[in-house]
Amino acid sequence: MEEQAEESALQRLEDLAQRGLTEPTAKYDALRAHLAAIGVGKGKATRVVVFAERVPTLHFLREKLREDFGFKSDEVEVLHGGLTDTDQQAVVESFKLESSPIRVLVTGDVASEGVNLHLQCHHLVHYDIPWSLIRIQQRNGRVDRYGQKNPPRITTLLLDPDVENSLGDLRVLTRLMEREHEAHQALGDSASLMGKHDVKTEEDEIRKVLAGQQRFEDTVREVGQVGVGDSFDDLFARLIGDTNDGSEQQATDGPTAVYDADLDFLRDALDEVLETPGRPWPDGVSWKEEPAHQIADVAPSPDLRKRLEVLPQS
Repeated sequence: MEEQAEESALQRLEDLAQRGLTEPTAKYDALRAHLAAIGVGKGKATRVVVFAERVPTLHFLREKLREDFGFKSDEVEVLHGGLTDTDQQAVVESFKLESSPIRVLVTGDVASEGVNLHLQCHHLVHYDIPWSLIRIQQRNGRVDRYGQKNPPRITTLLLDPDVENSLGDLRVLTRLMEREHEAHQALGDSASLMGKHDVKTEEDEIRKVLAGQQRFEDTVREVGQVGVGDSFDDLFARLIGDTNDGSEQQATDGPTAVYDADLDFLRDALDEVLETPGRPWPDGVSWKEEPAHQIADVAPSPDLRKRLEVLPQS
């Protein structure tokens, strides 16, 4: 009996998936309407980056957008981890050029880290929502970064179920996006809301929320709660003035700096963590002092590099 029920459920899922390939879908229709509204179209200059989660979805969007907007094959490109490094680089480098024919770049999370897509584009759409605040922030950072000449316009497509108490996962993801936006506006960084600083760990925590194993409020803090605890994130928030009440008074009354100069702090930090403090400095640290200036060049360790990658550029 159980096997029969599973077979029936799987068959229904397959039927629904096939219908999704041929019948109109509200989510895709919303994407198409949004792209038209921001000026994406044949013969127009506006460009957009569209993020989705699955490779089949990327290819589906590419074919549908080509058909519905009348784009040529090179005007809608797909970027994902299954492409060779050379092919990935060719797409990215083309998208940076004013002369590029690409108007819509449909991509997975292979483009969410270390890829500059802002030179000719300031529109980004989350067609699917990742289960990680860090991943959301990394995606947004492809167009919201130094050198961007226009205010970034970032849009998320969210289903709005009309049945009460249905599709709770959609409400969880909606709240996740809302918290990320609030943190970006107030703190410039959303990683401190969960304090995990790791994409997979964040995804695992959100998976527990979706499974009903823990509460959303206990997993993703509100912006006002950042800075009131004793974690590293709270301490860092207090040091830079991003306290829980956001008051200007609290940010300005206390000391603005513990050290007179950044290099003084760096020197003490190195002395604290090195097994043999002081010089000669170990591999990865270059330190030069001259009467006119000081220069310190530090190659971050793998774990520090991982943390630096998720911090806001400011």
